[in-house]
Amino acid sequence: KDMTRLAGYQFQPDLLDNFFRIIGVYPPGTLVELDNKAVGIVINANPRDIRRPKVEILYSSSGKKEENPHIIDLDTQAGDARGEKPAIARSIPPSDNYQIPVKYL
Repeated sequence: KDMTRLAGYQFQPDLLDNFFRIIGVYPPGTLVELDNKAVGIVINANPRDIRRPKVEILYSSSGKKEENPHIIDLDTQAGDARGEKPAIARSIPPSDNYQIPVKYL
């Protein structure tokens, strides 16, 4: 968010757009909380929509560790009853409650 606000002032907008298309707003390895409170780790950036990567869901919306983590593609994931697709609410740091699996370290 901060970088996009500075586009045109401290960052050249075209270069910033290219940076986000390559790296993504949420680079692989970023722990994220979805708008439904589930927590996962970004596994692939999405060049078509930098805010909708593929995420492996590690913790349910109740905070319980998933026994069988699963991957969702936020770009193609079906919407809920209102037609709203899940989205990333924020990135979060690893903690005692939410840990990055060893396979991603």
